[in-house]
Amino acid sequence: MLKNVAEEKVASRDLGELYAFLNTKGGAGASTLAVNCALGLAKEFPDQVLLLDLDMQFGVVDDYLNMSSSYSVADAIANVADLDEMSLGAIVTKHKSGLHCLGFNHENSHDNYDKARHLAKLLPVLREFYTYVLVDLSRGIDRLFASVIAPANKVFLVTQQNLAAIRNTSRITKLLSFEFGMGKEQLEVVVNRYEKRQSIKVKDIEETIQSCRVHTIPNDFKIALESTNLGKPFVEHRKKAGISKAVNKLTHTLLPEEEKKKQGWFNRMFS
Repeated sequence: MLKNVAEEKVASRDLGELYAFLNTKGGAGASTLAVNCALGLAKEFPDQVLLLDLDMQFGVVDDYLNMSSSYSVADAIANVADLDEMSLGAIVTKHKSGLHCLGFNHENSHDNYDKARHLAKLLPVLREFYTYVLVDLSRGIDRLFASVIAPANKVFLVTQQNLAAIRNTSRITKLLSFEFGMGKEQLEVVVNRYEKRQSIKVKDIEETIQSCRVHTIPNDFKIALESTNLGKPFVEHRKKAGISKAVNKLTHTLLPEEEKKKQGWFNRMFS
């Protein structure tokens, strides 16, 4: 497996940035963060950002963005040898923000699994045409998607302030390090629904998961639920909320250093 990982890392050079959002515990919020970060990027880089939903059974990206997709990841893989910018543009679903999305058709479970085994052929093609590819791995680590995890520039481990989630996060960082060859600088922890009053503090998490950068997203369940039900990401329709500011701050870390230095980018996120 390590040989395959090394080959994938070499093959990923000079391609678009690849970021994965991975739940360390069911319902931790990876999909919500992936959608809102992707939309934030797309507003600055329209038609250059792809959100890839790899939940074969319960993907929620279409619902969170109030969209209906005509084609799927399976269609893209079936036609990977002939994909160019125009044909890929016809397969992805385009949100009004400029964000492009691609996921699985939930009704074709057998075909999904069969096609997913060949995802390694599709991913480099997607990264050729998109500056940023964000991947929603809300189901956690699945070796079926090893070809997505191994070449990722960063993996964001989405967790919460409870002992089970933190323990899982610690285990997953070790797994990603030893079996996927990922360095600590590639792994970052996002504590979702964070509350200062909780007994587990950021310092405790940093001491448990050493050498990983830790981000916090404040607990605002009401806004998050409203956003989900309306199909309107909160970074778009509740820009001044604390949760939106925290996610935009996280999104800012995805940018290359030269982009971060440009004046006004971060402020425009809230305008």
